Amino acid sequence: GGRRIIKKWTKNGHLVSSGRDLKVKIWKPDFSLLKELPTSKKMMTQVAFSHDGKRVFAASWSGHISVWDVATAKQIGTLASNPPTIAARIKWIQYEITTLPGQVAASEKVVQAAAVNQVAAKAALTKVETDHRNADAKYKQLVAERTKLDGQLKVLYAEGDALGKQREQKQTELTKARDMLNRHNAALASERKEHQQVENEVKKMTEHEKSLVANEDKVRIAAEANPEDVQLKEIATKAKADLDAHRHQLGLKRNLSQQKSTALAQLTNQQKGPGNQLAAANKAWTGINGKWAAYLAKRKPLQDKRNGMNKPIVDTQNLVKSIDPKVKAAREGFTKAEAAHKKAATDLDQIKKQKGYRVSGLKHWQAAAINTEAIHLAKEAADFTAKQNGNMDAFTALAAEIQQLKDPTKLAEKSRELRKLRQAIDQSAPAVLSKSRNALDKKSAYLEALAR
Repeated sequence: GGRRIIKKWTKNGHLVSSGRDLKVKIWKPDFSLLKELPTSKKMMTQVAFSHDGKRVFAASWSGHISVWDVATAKQIGTLASNPPTIAARIKWIQYEITTLPGQVAASEKVVQAAAVNQVAAKAALTKVETDHRNADAKYKQLVAERTKLDGQLKVLYAEGDALGKQREQKQTELTKARDMLNRHNAALASERKEHQQVENEVKKMTEHEKSLVANEDKVRIAAEANPEDVQLKEIATKAKADLDAHRHQLGLKRNLSQQKSTALAQLTNQQKGPGNQLAAANKAWTGINGKWAAYLAKRKPLQDKRNGMNKPIVDTQNLVKSIDPKVKAAREGFTKAEAAHKKAATDLDQIKKQKGYRVSGLKHWQAAAINTEAIHLAKEAADFTAKQNGNMDAFTALAAEIQQLKDPTKLAEKSRELRKLRQAIDQSAPAVLSKSRNALDKKSAYLEALAR
């Protein structure tokens, strides 16, 4: 009822143990726990390390032997506690050799299918990579074209700024010339109006002069006809004074009219200057507008083209982004297909090598069968030889005893026993020789089998 613990050590000081708690534990040299294997359902009867200390073997009382990796504490296999006989091994290997062609054919089909899948995956990867490369190249081309257009438009915008400044300047000059001409025309109109007004006044005064002359003639004649009439004489003097005063005012008005006429003529003559300036400014304005129109006509298609590239660029960029996961998936698919093909080829190669392994194993176990038989024969030969040697020893001892006998009765009995021993020795001698020869023959056959 005590606690039962089994344990084994490695060369580097590690320890593996198991007990009634159904646990296999691996310990460091300082006896701190390194690994603990999953709890077993059966009690362990033996535990051990492999020669390199990398594996642990655990045997339960039911005969189950499990193999564990020390580094990961994971089970990596099992071992048979009751290995098959040599004859069973030979029969199984011979059966496996007969099944290898079918396994090779099936594996070759797997390799062919994997090769087809790899080619298809490569083609799919090539296509999606080509699509991605073309889309990316198209995107970069469009961006480069837009950048080029931006550069051209930048130059045009600078040209347009300079042209716009010139246009503003010409418009200012045109406005100034038009204002100058308008002011001159206003002055000319004002002068013409004043001249016309003076002319009208001269005309009225000239008409009035006629009535004053007629009145003065009439009164003067009447006064001359009546010299004694002082009142009439005074009327005639006043009529003469009124006529002289009017003529003086008329002369002044006519002088003013002449001045207005001269000023009007001067203004009319000066009108050519502002008019010419306006015509020149208008011509310059028309010219700059022509250049501006040509500039707009040159800029618009570039702007339209540049703005029209925004959508294709965004669409192409989105296309590139949409292809990215397809490229990743295609690469993963090709990697898997390539790995599958490589594994299938490796499996096929391993299956093909199995024939050599199997043939080699078959030779090994056939040689082992021969060696086992040779061992049995050698044991039988040794047993026969030992028995023969025993009979010979008994024969020698019995012969020596007979030489000492004096009693005829005992001498006859012992002589009969001696004859039986002699007969047994003679009968077993060929069997001993045959067994020995057969053992030697089997040993030679074993050595030849090993050499093949």
